[in-house]
Formats: sequence, C-alpha cells, structure tokens
Amino acid sequence: EELLREWAQVDPGARWILRNFLSLTPKRAEAYQIGHELIKEIKYAPSAVRIRGIVASNYIEDSNLKQAGILLDECDAIIRNEWGRVPRQGQNAYWIVRAEMEHNLYKSFYLRRTGKWQEGIQTAKLAASKGKELVGIDTLVDEQQRNFSRNWYVSAMAQVADHQSAAGLYAEADMSLREAYQFGRSNGFTDNQLVRVFNGVAWLRNATGRFEDGLAYSNRSEKIILGMG
Repeated sequence: EELLREWAQVDPGARWILRNFLSLTPKRAEAYQIGHELIKEIKYAPSAVRIRGIVASNYIEDSNLKQAGILLDECDAIIRNEWGRVPRQGQNAYWIVRAEMEHNLYKSFYLRRTGKWQEGIQTAKLAASKGKELVGIDTLVDEQQRNFSRNWYVSAMAQVADHQSAAGLYAEADMSLREAYQFGRSNGFTDNQLVRVFNGVAWLRNATGRFEDGLAYSNRSEKIILGMG
C-alpha cells in the first residue's frame, strides 16, 4: 500500500491501481472516494466506462444496487453517445471492446442481483462474445494486457454458466463451461487462467448432486490458487 501511494503521487494511472487495492481492504470507503474522483477526471470514453464499471461492481458487492444502477446507466449513456467519436485505429479498437466486455459483465451481475435472470444471462453472453472478440485483437496491446484479456474472457464465460446454474439450466451451464475450457486450451491458456472455469464446474457439480466431482474441482482450484502464492 505504501509503495502504491508513493507511485500514485507521480503517476495518475497508479491511482486506479491503488483504488482497486484499497477496495479489497477495510479502507473501502477511501476506494470509493478515489473511484469517484477518477470518474470526474477521466475523459477518454473507454476508460470512463471501465472506471464506472469497477466502482459499480463494488457497490453491487456491498448491496448498494441503487448507486450501482446509476453508474451502469452512465456507462450505457457514454457508449450510446460518445462511442462514435472514439477513433478505431490501433489500441483504441482494443480498449473499446475491453470496455464493452467489462461493462456487460458487471451489468450481468447487477441484473442477476435485481432478479432479472434472463436479461442477466443474455448480458453475460454478450460479455463473453466481446471477450472472445478481444482475444482476437489482443496483439494490439502488451503481454500484461493480453493476459488480462484472456482472464476476462474466462470470467465472462464462467459468469454465463453461473447464471445458468442459478436458473436451473444445468445442461446449458455445462456447455458454457466446456466451451470456455476448449477455447482456453486452444488458445494456450494455462490452468491458472482457467481456474474460474474450474470453480464454475465445482458449483455446477454440487448443484446437480455430484458432490465428489464438485469436491475434486474445488480441490483443483485450491491447489492452483495456493501455487500462485
């Protein structure tokens, strides 16, 4: 934290990282404060959508669905009104799709929490589609961002499956997880990058009464996470 605070003094981009870090600590109120400061400051449309999305996701986690909905509506308005003014050349193409994917993923969480199950599933599927599109253009960015792209895609597909499992659509959830796994393997994803899929399989197996299989996948995920330190 101390290093991040020092870095944030000289690099505005580091404030975003500091905000994300603080959101995982008891200093969540400060994370919200920094997040809203960034919302006011950031003008680049894809980044404006992304910062609103991550702050909205924290509000969803804290069950402040009203504030989350306000931020997600602002994201929709930016995409609707400002997207056409963003050049599509170079890395802009990547960040546009990345913002759309993240926004739809967060929005799917929100829709699920507000009881709109079918809309949540469709929005999660749109996030997954954008995630697959993103992997196809991730050579536009550096290796770190490429890894983020792949992790986001897997998260989006696993979220589709989570929605489907929660709605009792077990066969569809199984297909979604298989698709995510096969796509990941065909694109060189490591087990570390697929851990979210393994977690989804564990939940699905438990939901369908296959508890031994569920435990095996849970243990597999735990081993991977412990190995990552």
